[in-house]
Amino acid sequence: MEVGGQKNKNRTWILFNFIIIMNYIGSAFMQQFKTEPTDIRVNVGESANLYCQSQELTDGQTLGWMRDQERITKNTMLLVDLNHLRVRLDSYGYILAFNVTRPSDANRYACAIFEEGTVYPIYKSEYAELEVWQKPSLNYPECSSSSKDYRFIEGSRVILNCIAEFLMPSVTLQWLYNGEPVDFGSINVNNDLEFVQSRFSFEVTKIHNLAEFTCRLTTEFDTNIVQICTAGPLEIDFLPTVHIEPVFATAGDQIYMFCNSTGNPEPFIHTWHFEPDIEQELYDIDHSGRTLRLYSPRTRMNGTIIECVAYNTAGYAKDQSILIVQGIDPPEDEFKRNGKVTPVESGNDDNFSSIETNTVAIIFLIVGIFSVIIVFFAVIPVCFRPACREVMDVNGHKIPQPDVYFEPKDRVLPPVPSEEQYASWRRSVAVQVSDTGGDLDSTYAEVMEEIEDKELSIIYSRKSIYI
Repeated sequence: MEVGGQKNKNRTWILFNFIIIMNYIGSAFMQQFKTEPTDIRVNVGESANLYCQSQELTDGQTLGWMRDQERITKNTMLLVDLNHLRVRLDSYGYILAFNVTRPSDANRYACAIFEEGTVYPIYKSEYAELEVWQKPSLNYPECSSSSKDYRFIEGSRVILNCIAEFLMPSVTLQWLYNGEPVDFGSINVNNDLEFVQSRFSFEVTKIHNLAEFTCRLTTEFDTNIVQICTAGPLEIDFLPTVHIEPVFATAGDQIYMFCNSTGNPEPFIHTWHFEPDIEQELYDIDHSGRTLRLYSPRTRMNGTIIECVAYNTAGYAKDQSILIVQGIDPPEDEFKRNGKVTPVESGNDDNFSSIETNTVAIIFLIVGIFSVIIVFFAVIPVCFRPACREVMDVNGHKIPQPDVYFEPKDRVLPPVPSEEQYASWRRSVAVQVSDTGGDLDSTYAEVMEEIEDKELSIIYSRKSIYI
């Protein structure tokens, strides 16, 4: 028992001495610096200064600044190749100055005391954080997707990526849909030393066709900064939607059935199926495959299941309808010829062709009628022109009518020196008449009107002369 008690006393004594020694060492560390460096936050490009003050140094001791675990100064000398740093020791203390801060300057720094020739400090202050904040580049964020052309098939997994630079402070990336934060799918954010990436994934449906998603960047550097990028619009290939209207037919009367289909891309193949089968010569399908024509439904077709299947790149879809045939079948000779149903090639619509041919003929007929009407109304005014009528004088002689008219011309003659009080005005009128064997081939009239006495003068000539 005594041996065991002695061992416990020894252990207690050792622990007590260890605690005393650690307190002494800690107090020694704390008491070596009058002023500790403090945390600083600056924007990139601004200056920054770190301060500390130590107790009096003994012989063989030097001051130094440490960046994390690396010593970068010795008294007032730089130990690293960083020309934007300055270090000085004056009455204010030991100062590490950054003339123009860089993003790489962001780190933790401590003031330390070293013994000459040693690598590790004997005393070190608390670390101070230097934060260098950066403004996001206008080139970010960047949006992309797992499909370069943003084309997906309905039901597949879509992955949208948004990346931005890794900065201090770290930017925030948020996905929006229709202007609101997305509330579906999953978002995974990854940070590395170069980029921040936000990955948004979800299962796409046809309601997302032509949808656009926005990635919004914000930062504590400036709360007014909001930058965005857009992913989309998405092109979603989704299965067709097919619908056939119910059909009620009268026996012997031709009917049409339409396969209404939509999808993305637009369905490009349509096929028709019958249960039980219908003879091929009893129906026709147009070139698009959407329209089915039954020439002469019979009562035996009543209850036939008619199905249309539409295909696009996403797959296919179908719809069915039951054919209801009412009434009494007409005599067989109304739709048979020589005891055989007249075959019609699938895809050829003779009635449609006949209508197109008749339409062209009607157009030409209308054009011809309008041409005749235009010519008729153009000839009537010509027939009522004076040239079409015979004009007689008082003696009953035929007066030749002119074929060509010459516009009247006026001119004022210059005053005669001996008669300055007069000013002469002349109007010349010439008409060409047809050769009817009369006395005059050409008649020229000149009217001279003087301003004062208004004397008239008429001249006749058998030949064309200039007056």
